[in-house]
Amino acid sequence: MAKHPYPMHAIRLRQPLRLEALRTALAAATAADGEEEQNADASNGAVSSKEVAGLDTNADGIDNADDESAEAELSSNAATAQKQAAVTASAGKQGKKGATAAAGPVLKTVVADLVPYGPAVAEHCCLAAGLQPQQLAQQQLSQEQVLQLFAAVQKFEAWLASLDQGAVAEGFIAAVPAAAAGKQSGKGSQSQVGTPDQAVNGAQQQQQEEGSRGRAAEGNSKAELVYQDYNPLMLKQLWKAKQLLTLASFDDALDEFYSKIQGQRVQVAKLEAERQALSRLDRIKVDQGARAAALEREAAASEERATLIEYNLESVDAAMDAVNAALATGMDWRELESLIKEERRSGNPVAGLIHSLQLDQNKITLLLSNLLDGEEEDEEALTRPATKVQVDLSLTAYANAAAHHAARKKQAAKQEKTLAAHAEALKAAEKKAAAQLANLRNNATTAQVVRKPAWYERFNWLISSENYLIISGRDAQQNELIVKRYFRKDDIYVHAELHGASSTIIRNHDPSRPVPPLTLQQAGCACVCRSKAWDQKVVTSAWWVYHHQVRTQRALCQGRCHQ
Repeated sequence: MAKHPYPMHAIRLRQPLRLEALRTALAAATAADGEEEQNADASNGAVSSKEVAGLDTNADGIDNADDESAEAELSSNAATAQKQAAVTASAGKQGKKGATAAAGPVLKTVVADLVPYGPAVAEHCCLAAGLQPQQLAQQQLSQEQVLQLFAAVQKFEAWLASLDQGAVAEGFIAAVPAAAAGKQSGKGSQSQVGTPDQAVNGAQQQQQEEGSRGRAAEGNSKAELVYQDYNPLMLKQLWKAKQLLTLASFDDALDEFYSKIQGQRVQVAKLEAERQALSRLDRIKVDQGARAAALEREAAASEERATLIEYNLESVDAAMDAVNAALATGMDWRELESLIKEERRSGNPVAGLIHSLQLDQNKITLLLSNLLDGEEEDEEALTRPATKVQVDLSLTAYANAAAHHAARKKQAAKQEKTLAAHAEALKAAEKKAAAQLANLRNNATTAQVVRKPAWYERFNWLISSENYLIISGRDAQQNELIVKRYFRKDDIYVHAELHGASSTIIRNHDPSRPVPPLTLQQAGCACVCRSKAWDQKVVTSAWWVYHHQVRTQRALCQGRCHQ
């Protein structure tokens, strides 16, 4: 991007872009890339020639038995190789960043360096000419493409010239739907490149169609949009990325944008808070459903294990008796595992039921299956995977089945308690979410205007019917401050005929005219109403004097001292 110390000054003193300057810049970008390639090839060739020369010199030196020359050449070649390796390693560390920088500037950058309008306008001109702004400038453009790019820049400069002559610029406001505004908060807008126009006239026609499309969107969904940006020109990179609202003038666009942007942002923040409250409630529901489903699966698994034990009572007893008998003989646990594996390989059906041993817990795991009547010859039933069931060696098969039934009942009772507790928790969460939503919806939907208070607002003040400012002190300190700092030559001092009443000043904004009687009456009424006479229901009156008739207590003391 071209940096100017005074951008507005540079734009006002701009010079129209010349076609020769554009061609020269594009040719320079292309030539610079060609020179870099040639320099790189030349440097590579020089290094290769040095290496070959060094090798030849080394060979000659060895043949001639010139040890000193050979050692010098070898050290030179070693230094060159180390330097080349260091350059290669540095280039590898650069990665894609170095490769991109070496590729040269893009077309948008070349145009932005020629004109003082910034990168956004340069990108707009590239798109209006039917070119990709991010394409490398080293890619040579055809004569027709150069003319189209030049015509796009000329069109923008003609638009600027029309503004200098008094033309009114339209206003365009880029907006996004309110639902997507919360997700896009804090993220920069990204330009999207649309289908480029083939000619300048076609671009102008498409711009008019886009303007009508923006006006239609403004009429249909203006209330559901959140403003993002404003421009006096419909930039090509924005019209497809966002919805555009078209207004008669740029001043209207500014008024529309700043009069509603704060309220829209508050509304988006409220919608986001409501969405978060509802999402927390949904997460609670999902978590409760997952816990209930897990307890239900555990109960079903316990019931299935008990049923399998009951169906295979004899096999379970046989396996448990075999293991208990082996343990009674004092067999080592590892030897027992090896024996079971050997019996399983030899086809022993009892050993085939035993899956693993947990002798430290006095338990074993069996592989049990439930073949219903008539399924003995069914291939699908025979290939059905068996279920792992853990049994206690100190109990019988019936006792193990009863233990699994008891576990199922316990899990079912736990499931009921969990569901009841979850229902209460869900009810409380729904109540809390409803309170949060009600609180959010009852709050103000528009931003509160914050202004800087005027100097007189710290006192009691009013504006009379004849537009005179009347101020009075709230306490003794303010009474003294009003007289010393804000009591001017042509002002009027008003006071009630009651001790402790506040000092009241009528600020005369027109010294050439006396303060009207109505303003004096209103100031006296205000002074009496703010005194103790109002609370004590005492009928009294007020009096007024000019500036030169008022003396402070300090001035009186000084006068008496001089006397």
